[in-house]
Amino acid sequence: MENFLFTVNAVLPLFVLMGVGCLCRRQGLIEEKHIHFINRLSFRVLFPCTAFVSAYSSVLSIEAMRLIGYSLAVYVASFFLLYAIIPHFVKDRQQACVVIHASFRSNIVLFGVSMAYNLFGETGAGPAVLTVATMVPFGNTLSVLLLKLYSGEKGDPIRPLDIARSVVTHPLIIGAVLGICLSMLHLTLPPVILEPIRDLAGSSSPIAMLALGARLNFHSAAAHRNLIAAACSVKLVLLPLAALGIGWMLGFRQYDLGAILIDFAMPAAATVAIMADSEGGDAALAGEIVVFSTAFSCFTLFAWVFFMKSAGLF
Repeated sequence: MENFLFTVNAVLPLFVLMGVGCLCRRQGLIEEKHIHFINRLSFRVLFPCTAFVSAYSSVLSIEAMRLIGYSLAVYVASFFLLYAIIPHFVKDRQQACVVIHASFRSNIVLFGVSMAYNLFGETGAGPAVLTVATMVPFGNTLSVLLLKLYSGEKGDPIRPLDIARSVVTHPLIIGAVLGICLSMLHLTLPPVILEPIRDLAGSSSPIAMLALGARLNFHSAAAHRNLIAAACSVKLVLLPLAALGIGWMLGFRQYDLGAILIDFAMPAAATVAIMADSEGGDAALAGEIVVFSTAFSCFTLFAWVFFMKSAGLF
């Protein structure tokens, strides 16, 4: 019963906030322009503060570097494995591109960081936030690479300098690097500076989840049901199962194993639909996978957290 209550308290609040956001959208309290504003605010201010606070409170040990290396290795390996396998089953190039993209690209910034704080608190969320901060630029790079590979001769050439610039100027990366630098230099910020940053970080989760709930829009997806089921199965079950299983065999435990769960068990990122729309992919399929993976994650995340808590894994 204790493990069940822990799981409910960790997972359910996020989906309650999403439900409130969905209701606000239905009542006209949140409009599309508000969602874009909230997403920009979260991306540029709130989540960088979250990354800073977690990195500032963490110690970048050898074990932390090992965890980061493992998460990045699984991330890159899953991308190339999906790129090699999916086209054999999905013949339409636009749909294959979307299924690959949605299967490996997680909503780790909005959804993952919020889940980490709910599960582990500020200190325990540190490993998850550090891995998220390093996976974001890799995710951006892999997404660009995938879309270029599927655009063929019609796409613009890949520009490494542009990709590198987007990495070093990413707000989440900047926040994490600043926090790591201050932590390694053992510099203590005065409360007049640190407390406002903590307050902004604390507001990131509820605000982001409201916006995410407001974006949910269930359209008819009967024609794509097999592709949606396949993408959601890979994203929410098979990939986290492989990442957690290998991570456990390699000796990761407690908060580190929780970070692996955060990195690989989250629903598909909204970026998948946005990039499919802008790059000429199957935007309808991408949006449906994002919506349904988010909805199904209500059950899969509950199951993952309950299993791991019951097994004493965190």
